[in-house]
Amino acid sequence: MAKVLFLEKQHLTLVWVVSILILLLISILGFSAIGSVNDKGEEFPPFIIIFNFALIAFLFLLSYNFQIRLTTEELEVKFGIGILKKSFPVREINEESIQIVTPSKWYGIGWRYNLNGDMIFNAKYGKAVCFKLKNTDKKYYVGADNYELLKQKILELKA
Repeated sequence: MAKVLFLEKQHLTLVWVVSILILLLISILGFSAIGSVNDKGEEFPPFIIIFNFALIAFLFLLSYNFQIRLTTEELEVKFGIGILKKSFPVREINEESIQIVTPSKWYGIGWRYNLNGDMIFNAKYGKAVCFKLKNTDKKYYVGADNYELLKQKILELKA
């Protein structure tokens, strides 16, 4: 079993707020439409409300937080319940390429690709640990609150 050396969770506040507002809107509009009849005499189907609720709840579960976990074997970044995740074996990280950078705010937040094909994983704007894998020139950016400690722990593992 691999030992966890670094663990950080960040909540995506914007996702929380937007999800709650959309669910409230669906509730208010949907439940007020139940029992209403259109020109052809058809009633509003309640399953539409349930489907929309389920869809928004699923999207929320996919992206409500961002977790960075470094073990003795891998660096893993994960969104929400873990369907959206990416793992990097520590042995494959090129230690000479590890640096702290500030990705452009134009890249946004979440799991993103920039125009060079590099991957960016973040939950908010700010500093990130940037690295390359040994077999590729593609850069990977992992945005962390405690970016210095993350960089230090990766370099300790590589030593």
